[in-house]
Amino acid sequence: MAGSSSKGIVEIREEAMVSPAGGDPTFRKAHFIKPCTDSITGPFSNLHSLCLSSLPATFDPKSWAMNVKFNGWRYPPINWTTWVKKMASLHESTLRKAGIYEPIMNSTYIIPRTDDLVFGVAERWFNETKSFIFPWGEATMTLEDVMILGGYSVLGSPVFIKLETDELKETKKKHEESGTKLFNAPGRKPSLALWVKKFMDTDSVIEHEAFLVSWLSTFVFPSQYNLIVRSFSYCRTPC
Repeated sequence: MAGSSSKGIVEIREEAMVSPAGGDPTFRKAHFIKPCTDSITGPFSNLHSLCLSSLPATFDPKSWAMNVKFNGWRYPPINWTTWVKKMASLHESTLRKAGIYEPIMNSTYIIPRTDDLVFGVAERWFNETKSFIFPWGEATMTLEDVMILGGYSVLGSPVFIKLETDELKETKKKHEESGTKLFNAPGRKPSLALWVKKFMDTDSVIEHEAFLVSWLSTFVFPSQYNLIVRSFSYCRTPC
């Protein structure tokens, strides 16, 4: 072990890591969410033994009687990175103040998905405790994990609070007038592609707000069919 951090919930140490693309393990610096372990051996508690006894003897997701879809696992759409860089250069201070700069920048990365790994973790879920039961211990997601892994802010006011200033109310009105044309267009729904085409690089007074709606609908609360969520287009956004 090359070293570790004693403060916070993230431990940094050198471990044998395998690339998502496959290949042989290589030793490199890695980040782990505490509590973590460097061994998969050790005594099981009674709860762990009870939970693990219900797992199938072999791991074969293809034999499961279910069809799993990853609707929320999104990759950056065409021109998204360009739009992010533009908005970040113009509104970085505002985005940082709102606590969403890091997650917006994170949306430009492509994170490969290993289905069997996701299924393997899901298989360890124990509904009675709302946690994952691993051979080496119990773990679950917390708001602090959301802050560390996604960069999201867990403080501040919700986006749906009442607008307080005339400027925000006027911006909301302009956004509603422009977005309504897409939502009410006959024969089509407000897809992300249409939304980006309408607002990107327009340099309009509401381009920033339209960008945030795209981000919310695609990466934070994604819809099943890659559509713009109408309620987000009318909510409060940092501007």
